[in-house]
Amino acid sequence: MKWYINKSKPICPQICEHMCVAINLGEFAPNEKVYSVRELSLLIGVTPNTVQKAYDMLYEMNIIYSVPGAGWFVCENTNACTKRVEALVNEKIEEYFNNMESIGFSKEKATLLLQERVGKANEWITKMC
Repeated sequence: MKWYINKSKPICPQICEHMCVAINLGEFAPNEKVYSVRELSLLIGVTPNTVQKAYDMLYEMNIIYSVPGAGWFVCENTNACTKRVEALVNEKIEEYFNNMESIGFSKEKATLLLQERVGKANEWITKMC
């Protein structure tokens, strides 16, 4: 998964979202070790303190746990993570419709445009395979 961090928005919640998406996509399985604080800070270009704060938030949400001296691991039960991703998806969908409405498109027209885009993407994928 590619990490996109928008430095004009709070970074810790973005890190939490990315980690939840990665877990939901199966990049990290339950009880599997995730990036170290230092690894992730280098990967996304933020300070280790920022990553540590995000990991503390994920810990509070019962998404990851710490093993002293070994690192951070994905919790056995990933329901909290799944719920966070579902909320994120709903937020992004609502944001799309609000943005389209702000430039004069109804939800119906915005839905049609999205369906057309998906159809074109599917055609392209079919041609490439």
